[in-house]
Amino acid sequence: MRSFSERAGLQSLKALSADALEPSLRNRLWNVIRSSYFSSAAWSPELNAFVERLWDEYFKWPQDSIPYATVLQTIRDYYFHAEWNQVYDFLEFCAGAFPSADLNARFMARANAVFVQELAPYRFLGQRLVRVSSSEEFEAIEQALASAHPLDGVSERLHRALALLADRHAPDYEASVRESLQALAALERTLGERAPEFLRRMADAVVAGLPSVERSRKPSRQSRIWSAPGQRRDAEREEAQFDDAKFALVVCSAAVNYALGKAALTDSGLSPEPETGFAHRAKAQA
Repeated sequence: MRSFSERAGLQSLKALSADALEPSLRNRLWNVIRSSYFSSAAWSPELNAFVERLWDEYFKWPQDSIPYATVLQTIRDYYFHAEWNQVYDFLEFCAGAFPSADLNARFMARANAVFVQELAPYRFLGQRLVRVSSSEEFEAIEQALASAHPLDGVSERLHRALALLADRHAPDYEASVRESLQALAALERTLGERAPEFLRRMADAVVAGLPSVERSRKPSRQSRIWSAPGQRRDAEREEAQFDDAKFALVVCSAAVNYALGKAALTDSGLSPEPETGFAHRAKAQA
């Protein structure tokens, strides 16, 4: 809830920069970390495994140097001296390192609530922090990841597109666009005759809206959507940027949600792709 000062216009209310971390946001995220993973005074086997993973995989410190009596203070010192991107790296690691999926899910939900309240442009999606501009974008991607979970080809492509987009160290936006579009192609093959023409039109809309991609000259025999989207038109074309990749992922996620919703109205279930389908071919080509 906005404060009285914010509602009265006495205190500025603006979205935070994507490459900054305001003290209030840093403080509140630390409170989520502490209360989620270090709330108990007892040293449990799960907490021990979590701390050992932090020391080994995240900090890359020798595990025999773990100061068990002052672990929380050591982590706190690191957290409050870390750069903004290192804080987000730490949050992502925590979200997958504690040996309890339920606790990690609650941690991400609480962190997302803080992001919303503090107007931060990030959200947890599939244990990754992704820059978003609106709740509608976040909800479209989140719903698509959940809905496509039983469909290996679709789910794999969406998660890969998200990972390439969310990588703060070495993002590959053009590859993310390709993965988003291939998710639509995989869904079309899965649905077969039930696939709405809408899928192809949405893929065309994504391609038309991005200068860095175009339809393959050689259509796929398994799909009306092209076999290799994302080819550069010429060497002088501008490369895809973050907003391009996010646009592709949001639009393709919305298309997945729509198509699965339409299929659910006409069919009680969806069959996963056979071994001769897209997922099998993708693994064979890897």
